[in-house]
Amino acid sequence: MLKVSVALTSLLLLTACAPDTVHTTMSPTLDAKFQGSITITPAAASPGQRIALRFPENYMRGIGFSLSAWNGQGWEVRYYLTSGQNSDSPTPGWVEAREAPIWTTAGLVGPGPDYVTVPSTAPRGTYRLCTAQNTRDEACALLTIGT
Repeated sequence: MLKVSVALTSLLLLTACAPDTVHTTMSPTLDAKFQGSITITPAAASPGQRIALRFPENYMRGIGFSLSAWNGQGWEVRYYLTSGQNSDSPTPGWVEAREAPIWTTAGLVGPGPDYVTVPSTAPRGTYRLCTAQNTRDEACALLTIGT
């Protein structure tokens, strides 16, 4: 009887100490491989604000970008952004991730800047902005929305 009681007590203690949810409390960070691949100016912006993206000197990319939010376990794409470098779309644009972006094939090379607009519906938080089209090496940087 004593053995069962000790085992049951240990099980109850382990259960009581276990986290309430499976979500991690880890805050969003940028993988080290992306450090310096995009510089965002300003790095903290408001919804609807235009921001500048700069890249290494000979970096090849397209006009499409993804904007992902941290969901507690990983990055989840919430928006697609189009830079204003495209002659068909002289002003930057965006769509929610559930919509399919329509990007023309455009190859840009060099440091930029490329301009994108922070989605007006984006809630406050830390986001990961990445290249999403015509790129050999993905580039990403963190952006804080809601200043």
